[in-house]
Amino acid sequence: MCNCYAGGLTTPPPHQEHVCAQEGYLELDLPWETHQAEHCAFDEWMAVACAHEGMNAACEHIANWTGYRLFREALGLAGWERFPTLRAVLPDANGGLVPAAESARCLEELQAFEGYRTSVPALFDSETGAVLRFHVQLYQGAFYSGRSGMAAGIDGRGLFVLERQEAETTEIFRALRIEQRPVVCGGEKGAELVDLDSGARLTVALRIGEAIPWPDGRNRGRSRALVLLRAGPDARRAA
Repeated sequence: MCNCYAGGLTTPPPHQEHVCAQEGYLELDLPWETHQAEHCAFDEWMAVACAHEGMNAACEHIANWTGYRLFREALGLAGWERFPTLRAVLPDANGGLVPAAESARCLEELQAFEGYRTSVPALFDSETGAVLRFHVQLYQGAFYSGRSGMAAGIDGRGLFVLERQEAETTEIFRALRIEQRPVVCGGEKGAELVDLDSGARLTVALRIGEAIPWPDGRNRGRSRALVLLRAGPDARRAA
């Protein structure tokens, strides 16, 4: 957040007697449930209160939760004892504030971490080499969970599909090299997964990304093979 309000460089805020600072940002100390109009007026004021949009001196999007979990896991693999400040300040939920002095120590720890490399299971497009999914330990490798009870994920032994019924979970497909053929399953986008090593097949109401057509348009409706590989030392930069 910018320092304009503290320096008297903003227009007067509505309901100024209720303005307080929480986690580095201004807000009203009024309950939202009974003072929605006041909060909306205050938010509108913040958007144009000074020369900084939303009163943000700087704003940078880093990652979604999956990327953030991968970052924390990489720190753990490198050894949390090397990053005590990061371990103390990195949040487990939305929110959080890091004081300036600790931010400086965080930057030093990030510099030490910058050259670290780690290997994790990952799903690749076999033709382009593009990484489609990484294994996230906190999610047990699962990257999809559908309303039907179907789940899919990756680990060191390949891509897997699970079927969950009440308290029982059954693994119904596993393969290292897979071709995904798009189909309609139960009125939804689905896929036939083909194990290129064993020939095993499974039709499910899920699709790992969108089907990738051949460049010349031939074999329409059929995707190129998706291949699961274990990422090498240079395949992923943990930072």
